[in-house]
Amino acid sequence: MTTFRWGILGTGAIATQFTEGLDAAEGEAAKARGNALFKEGKFPGAVKEYTDAIARDPANPVYYANRGAAYTKLMDFVKAKRDCEKALELNPRYVKAFSRKGAIEFFMKEYHKAMTSYQRGIDISPDDAECNAGLQRTVARIQQ
Repeated sequence: MTTFRWGILGTGAIATQFTEGLDAAEGEAAKARGNALFKEGKFPGAVKEYTDAIARDPANPVYYANRGAAYTKLMDFVKAKRDCEKALELNPRYVKAFSRKGAIEFFMKEYHKAMTSYQRGIDISPDDAECNAGLQRTVARIQQ
């Protein structure tokens, strides 16, 4: 779907722009491209594709969590954490987002926050391997 936008430029002139609208199918296609780039270790490209997916379907929490994972690989933990928090805002029961958020907090040496994130994931899915391993790793680090 294409939408028509009007805008006022700094000079007072009116500008128009056609923009791509929401399109869940295109969002999934962008996510698939992002996943392929992520697997190839091309994290900046993956971020770009996940950002495109978000633009096309901003209510999909998976796109934010995936972009957060790519930002983590780029060691941009602030953006990564923000994306995981957005994913959890959209879906408060998204266990993988809790796992990724916990990992980011661990990398940022926010160990007590990491424990809380992992525990929240475990509360939703007690057998989640990533949350359980992350919680154990974090507790061990705190006890050092």
